[in-house]
Amino acid sequence: MLYIIHFKHIHLNFRFAEFDSVLSIYNLSPNDVYTKPPQANLRPTLMVNFPNDEVATKVTSRCVLIHRILRFWARGKTSKLCASSLATPSSFHDSLQSLAKAAPSFSINFTTWGTRSVSLEMQNAYRADFTDVLPLNLVKVDIKSPSLPLHIIYEGQLDSTTNPNPNPNPNPTSTSTSTSTSTTPPREIFLGLEVSLGGNFEKFNLKKVR
Repeated sequence: MLYIIHFKHIHLNFRFAEFDSVLSIYNLSPNDVYTKPPQANLRPTLMVNFPNDEVATKVTSRCVLIHRILRFWARGKTSKLCASSLATPSSFHDSLQSLAKAAPSFSINFTTWGTRSVSLEMQNAYRADFTDVLPLNLVKVDIKSPSLPLHIIYEGQLDSTTNPNPNPNPNPTSTSTSTSTSTTPPREIFLGLEVSLGGNFEKFNLKKVR
């Protein structure tokens, strides 16, 4: 089953060492789980294969450099291209439609990376692209504890200095009420269903040990 790992933007050179080490605990080979894309240490996302949600959750929960893992739903250069792949008839499309119809509540969170801000208007436009192709119009929106927690990841471009994120926050999530629009076009847009959060970095922070 295909998943999207969303890394924290800290200790970039150690993320794969940690991930591979945890995979070995569960007798999983990195070669079977993922293929490194170009500039893998700088990008916030990684496509991976796990047998099921249980294994994905076990691995992710032990990795403090992983922010979350999403069950893959779609990807594309724009939100419309990303959403259009959800509308293509297939067994995967049918399973998503059934899952969305059966959900009593949902949310679509929006995370940006590599850009200073994406306006609320633009965020809502992105959400609308996906709700237009998924049967969510009769499903209640629940921000706190949705049964269908969807997540959009807006991955911006790397600049000429390969600086991936002008925002110093290690886990940049767009919550601003600013109406300014992003000046960085997306490198890629991802949509997924949140399966699990990563490990708690503060729990293992030696500076916090007393």
